[in-house]
Amino acid sequence: MESQQPATIGTLIPQGLSLANRSWPAIGIVMLVSLLWAGAWPILLDATSFPREAIEALQAEASRETARQGPLAQTDTSPAARQRRERALTLIQDWGGRAWPSLLLMVGIGFVGWVWVTGGQIGYLDARLQGHGSLASFVRTGRQAFVPVLLTALLMSGLGAAVLVVLILLFAVGRLAGPLGGLVNGAALLGGLVAFLWFSVKAVYWLIAVVVDQARPVAALQSS
Repeated sequence: MESQQPATIGTLIPQGLSLANRSWPAIGIVMLVSLLWAGAWPILLDATSFPREAIEALQAEASRETARQGPLAQTDTSPAARQRRERALTLIQDWGGRAWPSLLLMVGIGFVGWVWVTGGQIGYLDARLQGHGSLASFVRTGRQAFVPVLLTALLMSGLGAAVLVVLILLFAVGRLAGPLGGLVNGAALLGGLVAFLWFSVKAVYWLIAVVVDQARPVAALQSS
């Protein structure tokens, strides 16, 4: 029995390019879903009467300050400038108070679409590697793996939020640590970078284990 040669970068790159060339139908679905979601945002902003004039006023104010004082401009504290900024911010806050249900719905739709597309992509690529990939496999896997991928994504978000909270607490401790504050902040920054890289690699294989191996989210994290 021949032993299987380990994969290398030199072999994986051509295989990946060849797989991508044979996966245009799935790529088309992903692009279509992304374009539909992105194209819905201008419609939503128009429907909720987004105050573009407020953004334009803030941009114009910033341009005037930069032109008057250079890149290191200080904020204009004159009554007229302050009134213009307050009016623009009030318009944006009022719009946010009216539009937040629609914005939340749009974000939810985007998240649901991402979950379905992610499961479909992974299932399609696995089927394509076995020589029988089709759009039917994309749709089927996206539907079958929807709940597991959704739970995994929520667990990912929870772990990411926990890491962020720990880093914030460490930075807060660093500010109170006096002379040792710089050392504490440096260690927190380095630890956060290592945790981010580790978690990023874990997350890629985590979803693959959930979809392809049909493992539960926690078991998939351990196997990834």
